[in-house]
Amino acid sequence: MSLTEQSSFEQVEFGQKVAKIIKQMKRVENSNVSLQEWADHVSMHKYQLNAAFVSLTGIPPITFHNAEKLEIAKRLLVFEQ
Repeated sequence: MSLTEQSSFEQVEFGQKVAKIIKQMKRVENSNVSLQEWADHVSMHKYQLNAAFVSLTGIPPITFHNAEKLEIAKRLLVFEQ
């Protein structure tokens, strides 16, 4: 079943789970977490999480997470100087 075939309630629930993952991705200590670990964190299958994430953000979670890690590294470099 695709995201477009799911109920509005499920879509809202997936949106909340994706928002929770995004919030966690922005934390320094979560820089080496795998897609499976993110999925386990919100009780979703990794393929389901990937589909929901792409549907809501337009990019896969790994791409988003890598961009967040770069931003964290930039902030840390600026802070250390």
